[in-house]
Amino acid sequence: MADQLRFVKENGKYYIECEYPEKPEGYEWNLIIRIYNKDNSYEAYTPTTRVPGCKIPTEGSFRIEATAIKDINSINFFNIAISLDHPKTDNLGILNIVYSMDKSDMRAKFAPESGTIPSENYSATFNFDKMFQW
Repeated sequence: MADQLRFVKENGKYYIECEYPEKPEGYEWNLIIRIYNKDNSYEAYTPTTRVPGCKIPTEGSFRIEATAIKDINSINFFNIAISLDHPKTDNLGILNIVYSMDKSDMRAKFAPESGTIPSENYSATFNFDKMFQW
């Protein structure tokens, strides 16, 4: 799913776009996007938030304007968590993506639910430029 998530700028506005891939029956996508500012405040885009304009769906596709973003120079970094969840068995693991605007920290790592399976680091092969176009 990370391949279908984008942060794009059009006509001076900032958008978050995503098209969810098919999922196994009984599972739900969970996407949590946190955008941290240099002043330590942040905006969170989640399926469960009550903040107007920050709620995102768990299937299909969406394009929402990130209205809280007025100046990308005030953004410090993004922290994104993607998981495929099941109501009875929890999730299969979490893909965590961290991206600093100054590119000093760019990570993509999958942490499986089971502690017996090692995590996988995708930082060297992940296409950060495709995702982060702001």
